[in-house]
Order: sequence, then C-alpha cells, then structure tokens
Amino acid sequence: MKRRAFIHSSIAAPAYLAVESRGESEAGAPSAGKRSALIKNGMIAEMPLEKVLERYRYDLFEDFLPFMDRHVIDHELGGFMCNTDRDGNNLTQDKSSWYEGRGIWVYSTLYNQFEPMDEYLEVAKKSVDFILKNEPKNSDECWPRQISRDGEPLSPPC
Repeated sequence: MKRRAFIHSSIAAPAYLAVESRGESEAGAPSAGKRSALIKNGMIAEMPLEKVLERYRYDLFEDFLPFMDRHVIDHELGGFMCNTDRDGNNLTQDKSSWYEGRGIWVYSTLYNQFEPMDEYLEVAKKSVDFILKNEPKNSDECWPRQISRDGEPLSPPC
C-alpha cells in the first residue's frame, strides 16, 4: 500500500491553500508578488495540476479505499477496525467511536459528493447502526471511546 505517498502528496494542497490565503490584500484580492511559489504556470510542486488530481484519484480509489474494504471495514458487524498495520493485519478488533464518526463522514461524503455507489452508502449505514448501539442516554453523556467488535463498550464515556 502506498499510504505514505498518498499522505505526502496530500500535504501540498493544504500548504498551497494556507499560503494563498495569507497572500491576499486587504480588499481580499491576491497580492501581486505574494503568489505562492508552490504553484506556477498551472503546476504544483513541479507537477501539472491534472497530474496531481490523477494521483489523488488513483491513491484514493485504487489504493486506499480497496485497502479499507479488505482490511478495515467490518462488513459483518458494521464499523471500522482502524488498528491495522501496513500489511492489513488487524492489531486489535476493537473499534473507536471517533473513527466510527470519521468513517461515517468519509463514506457519506464519497456517496454524496463523488459517486452514489450502494457500497459507500451501505458502509456508512452499517457504521451508523453499529455506533447507535451505544448512543448516550442524555445530552450530558458521551460515547464510549473504545468499543468491542460486536458493540460492547470497553471504556467509559469520554
């Protein structure tokens, strides 16, 4: 898996946005001479923006999501087992309520913003069903931090 390459390539875009947002005049227009050195002539880090997009698409759809599907998503019980090494070995089958929320957001966004594939929606729905087993009883409570694979709380609420 090329997760390091994906993460490395992911750094360029936020860095560009951060630099660009600081390069604005008081009126909100980009200041002359303050344009980021990161992007020149439609290139970012000496790579055409179309190539950057291609790389993001490849890393996400051909590498990261298939890895998640094979090793992290719990297709049987719902949720995500995120304690997984680079080879896909689950170090523990325990689940984290934080990662459940993050996974629900990711797969809902994939469904709503990229392509309405039934697989994305199913993963999000099963994770929602899984996490709702431990829904706090009132607004003063939190979700348990750690949850067993079958949904039993392993730690007290935050």
